[in-house]
Amino acid sequence: MDFGPYKSVSGLRALLTSSFPEFEINGLEVIAHGWDNLVVKANGNTIFRFPRVSGDEVKLRREIRLLSNFQDFPVQVPKYRYISKGSPFFAGYSFIPGNPLNTAVELKPRLLNDMVKVLQKLRSFSAEWLNDIGLPVYTPENWIERQRKVVENFEIRLSPYASKNLFMEIRNLLESAMQSIPERSFNLVHADMFRGNILINASMDRIVGIIDWEDAFVGDMALDIAALGLDFGSQGTAKLLGALGPGREDPGLEGRVKFYQKIEFMYLAEHFVKTGEIEQAKQLLKSPAIKNR
Repeated sequence: MDFGPYKSVSGLRALLTSSFPEFEINGLEVIAHGWDNLVVKANGNTIFRFPRVSGDEVKLRREIRLLSNFQDFPVQVPKYRYISKGSPFFAGYSFIPGNPLNTAVELKPRLLNDMVKVLQKLRSFSAEWLNDIGLPVYTPENWIERQRKVVENFEIRLSPYASKNLFMEIRNLLESAMQSIPERSFNLVHADMFRGNILINASMDRIVGIIDWEDAFVGDMALDIAALGLDFGSQGTAKLLGALGPGREDPGLEGRVKFYQKIEFMYLAEHFVKTGEIEQAKQLLKSPAIKNR
């Protein structure tokens, strides 16, 4: 296992002890080896996130500033209790128990209602305040240009392993979905509301928490809608869009949701290519489930 600059579990333990002498460590478990952070559970009840590089440190600091100002959020979010003062920078919060969203076999009414409440709350934050605390703020124009570049980069890196028809379909979907976006559809976006970042209860009918806010920005609300609906298929996504209502004021909302869901898997395929896992990338790009999105 690659511990990066932290060397080993014993290295992490020594860093925690020196940074927080009052924190008695009875157990330490690496629970995630993500792209941006090494995630460790201490004593079964505290999560510590260790950024891999300086850019990830900036994002973690931004997340802490954002969440420290959340008031009356509909579900639990990390409340950082431990914030290191020296270098390397890392931080910890009380563990939020729950199951990944994709363990739910159907989109039950109360689960749908929680999604709506979360998305509506995200629309309530001032873009000016979010900019003041350092979050990236996109306009419809530069967001549309960003999506074009995303697709262009995917095609450059992944076209050797995918069919031409796949990228033709994605380009057509991009141009039809991204002709224009009303300013009112831009708000605080979590930007990674997938699976393990959305925690649900054992009954699979309530959201108990949302974690990993480090990629948050002001952008297209359709991105979070697409992520929440992804594992519930087109019918579940349609239910979520119907429950939200703003689609009546944004005729292109449904098309953009479809576009984001269509390209979601490409981020993982690109990661496989970068890490030399070419066969996994090929299998993913040719998966029937992907083609039918």
